[in-house]
Parts: sequence; structure tokens; C-alpha cells
Amino acid sequence: MRPVVLLLLVLTMSLAALAQQRFDFKVREDMFAGMDGDTVAFDRAMTLIADTLAKDPDHAEALVWRGDGRLFLAGQAFQRRDFSEGLSLTAQGLSDMDRAVSLAPDNIAVRVPRAAGLLPFARGMRSFNPAEADRLTRSATTSSSSPPVRHGGPSSTATARARCWARWPTDGCSWVTSPRPISTSIA
Repeated sequence: MRPVVLLLLVLTMSLAALAQQRFDFKVREDMFAGMDGDTVAFDRAMTLIADTLAKDPDHAEALVWRGDGRLFLAGQAFQRRDFSEGLSLTAQGLSDMDRAVSLAPDNIAVRVPRAAGLLPFARGMRSFNPAEADRLTRSATTSSSSPPVRHGGPSSTATARARCWARWPTDGCSWVTSPRPISTSIA
């Protein structure tokens, strides 16, 4: 009985330590609430990111989240027609994200927030700068350490769907929203 209790205690402490290490658990709720209009939550997330980067300037996860935050602020600046601030924030945000990926190229906790920020940003810029929107979409949907996924790969449908949604209003993606017809004939 005693070894079981000890084992459970060690397992619980290990899981607690693992949860403390995941930066996205600390920042994402406030970041998403901020992007949904809660400026206090957004400021809290950006402060946590700044504090983390002050302690460790090479913290890849904090860098990618700061990049996401800066792209969000850039979008708001563009909506206000403050183009110089929007361009500056865009450059800073993309620089943060690129640096994060260079520090941790295969870390899913860097890749997912990066793609989640780049895809909608690229979609919003498509009508103004299609070439840059395409570049950002490719950057978000490919890994630096492996070639792009080709048709038939394990995630080719997800990659194609992400690329399609980034182009959606322009090109249309009927195959994403309309399932293929199922044959009812008996062969």
C-alpha cells in the first residue's frame, strides 16, 4: 500500500511540474480573451510574455505568442488606418515568430500558435498583397525541417484545407465545405 501512495504522489508532482512548464497553459486564455475584446486580459498576457522574455530572451514559446499579439495589434492598427504602426507591428511580429521557429523548429508549441496567427493574418492581407499572403500561408503550413506534405501524406488534407481557407474568398473551396458524393451503386 505504501509504495502505491508514494508512486501516486510522485506521479502527481511530475504532472504538476509538466503543466508548469507549458507556457501556452499560462498565456493562451488571456491572449484569446484579449483578442475577443478583453483588453485587460490581453495586457496581462503581453505582460507575462514580456516578463518571461526578460528572464529568458530565447524562450521560443514566449516569442511566438508575442508575435501573435503583435500581429493582432497590427490588424487593429490597419483597421484604424494607422499604416505606419501596422507595418511596424507586422515586421516585429513576424520577426518574433521567425526567431521562435529558428530556436525551436520542431516544437509543436511554437508551430501551432504561429500557424494560428499567420493564417488569419495572411487571409486578411490577401486583397492588398497576394504574394506576401501566399508566402505567409506557405510558411505557416510547412515545416522547416521537412519538405512540404504532398498529396497522400498523413496531413495532406489538413495542409490543403489550411491553404484553401487562407485563399477562400478569392478562390473558393467547395471541396472543403461540400463532402464528396458517396456512391450508392453496387459494383
